[in-house]
Amino acid sequence: MFKGKGKERAVTNMGNIWVQPIRWFWYPYLAFGRVTVLHGVSGSGKSMLAAYLAAACTNRKCFGGMEELEPGNVLYLTADDALSDLLYPRLTEAGADLDRVYAIHDLISITLGDNSIEQLLDTHKIRLLIIDPIQEYLEYDVYSGYPELVYPVICKLEKMAKEHECAVLLTAYSDGPNGEKASVWQSEFAEKISSVLALDLPEGRTGKRRLLQEKSILAAEGKPVVFSLRKEKMEENTQPDGKDLFVDMQKIIGCLFMSDMRDKKRQVWEELKRFPLEEYDRKQQEDFSVYVFGVNYDTVQEVLGSSSGR
Repeated sequence: MFKGKGKERAVTNMGNIWVQPIRWFWYPYLAFGRVTVLHGVSGSGKSMLAAYLAAACTNRKCFGGMEELEPGNVLYLTADDALSDLLYPRLTEAGADLDRVYAIHDLISITLGDNSIEQLLDTHKIRLLIIDPIQEYLEYDVYSGYPELVYPVICKLEKMAKEHECAVLLTAYSDGPNGEKASVWQSEFAEKISSVLALDLPEGRTGKRRLLQEKSILAAEGKPVVFSLRKEKMEENTQPDGKDLFVDMQKIIGCLFMSDMRDKKRQVWEELKRFPLEEYDRKQQEDFSVYVFGVNYDTVQEVLGSSSGR
């Protein structure tokens, strides 16, 4: 114990620390005992993806390389969607075991003095807590623009996640991947939010959505995942011969994290001029172009072609 001017500080020998392995709901996107944010513009499919995750938790409906989970219970807080008209059809379509889903449809704000959610987590042995959308439960009209007022509530949710060993998924309105309004989830809450996911709408893919991991503090960021709003199947960015455009370019550029490529666009662009893009399937080409440059692959091809012709 270190003492100084009447104050004491506890000192811990790191050799005595017991490291508890991270338990994953869906590696590396969603972990048990942690808070994950899923954001996107209105109509991007946040609630449908939440329903798919509820199905994975309750009924072994796995996707996107997810390992099968032992069935568990879900607590779903929804402020926007009526239970019978919207939430029930989504859960049914996703294949969730409805007997394992406990839903709340209200607009009662989450406050530091309210312990009702903790009680429900304990009573129903919840493994996945979904709050959809989090802004409606944070008195967002009051807190908008003041993340420091939201921080204590996020801390409360993270504490609940750890104490009850459940995964917490917060959906959030935003202006899309890399948007100005979305950046608050990556920067303002530090380690309290372990993963930030964004939904994008790929051009020319009716009914398809692209999931991007913008932040991960527990593992290397996951690859983009494309899924359909009306099918259980989700697709990883893979092709039959195992070639992966994201991984290969990440190695060439020397990035520790996949998202670093977006900060090194010029270097990536110079590599693309001599890179064998034709060896990768169209889906990877499209996803890579949008993820790194924010434009579709046709635009990248057009500019590359004009550059080579000079």
